[in-house]
Amino acid sequence: MDKCFATESWCATRVHDGIQIPIFFVPGFTDQNQIITSVNGVGCADVIAFKCTFDNLSGDWSNVTPKLGIQWAYNDDSQVYAYYSKGFRSGGFNFRNADPAVIPPGPTREEEVNTFEVGLKTEFADGRMRLNLAAFHNEITDAQREINVGDPSPAGVVVLQATINAGDVTIDGIEADFVGLLTDNFSVTASYGWIDGDYDSIDPVVAQIEAGLGLPFPLIGGQPPRLAPTNYSVGFSWDIPAGGLGLFNVSSNYSFREAHFYDDSNLNEFEDQKRVNASINWFAPNESWQVSVYDKNLNDHPNYGNLTSIAGLYIAGPMQKGRIYGIEVNFRMQ
Repeated sequence: MDKCFATESWCATRVHDGIQIPIFFVPGFTDQNQIITSVNGVGCADVIAFKCTFDNLSGDWSNVTPKLGIQWAYNDDSQVYAYYSKGFRSGGFNFRNADPAVIPPGPTREEEVNTFEVGLKTEFADGRMRLNLAAFHNEITDAQREINVGDPSPAGVVVLQATINAGDVTIDGIEADFVGLLTDNFSVTASYGWIDGDYDSIDPVVAQIEAGLGLPFPLIGGQPPRLAPTNYSVGFSWDIPAGGLGLFNVSSNYSFREAHFYDDSNLNEFEDQKRVNASINWFAPNESWQVSVYDKNLNDHPNYGNLTSIAGLYIAGPMQKGRIYGIEVNFRMQ
């Protein structure tokens, strides 16, 4: 096993009771400044001639983004690790602030993320089994969210769009994946993920926008969107030697992703997403030819890639591909 992560900028090794324990540190620093001119809350007397009242706005954001961690290879096949990292998204301005009297043009505050993670990576059974485990805790301060709501004003625009600081969020999660070679020809895979995320506090600007627009629903719900509470997958691969005919392989996997909100208001959600894939493959003895018969999304389960409210009138979005089956032939030059 490697003694240090591949991404470290600085790594020191401490020897304790004959055991090497690498400690790594990755420094980072970012500084950004913006100056803009934006239409203020007074608005425009003539939008054709662009006779508007403007404000000069400026913002300055800087942040240190370190990563500090430790890992311990307690034998030749296993290691445990822990690290802390900090990241951030720079603040900015809303250039589409069609109603600056309600949605401020900015500047938004920078979003800061503090991440803590511990984990285990191990191989056992003479290298035939591999197990990875990880648990993480994320603290997000001044989370930035892009809002897209219909403008209730008859004289307004159709849709109001902006980036705002929604509040502070905590996200906890666990991840696990396993690969096992049960026989020389048969292997299995499995993975599991659990995640929980909630707003610890909502920024006052959210209530200001809700009141200004007279929204009958919350602009920001209690949970961040697109966090599926659980997901898992299982699969297998079976190699069948056929002597002079080459090698046949049969494989299949099943994946599940639990229902979760896809909008910031927590009004609409993706349904449970389930998918089954399967294939039968043939490899020529000299490996020059390969023929695959496959079936993806065998259960033809509908999955949406994205859903968006169109001016608050209806929900629309592209669907991912449904069931796909076919034959694929490959030839490799020797």
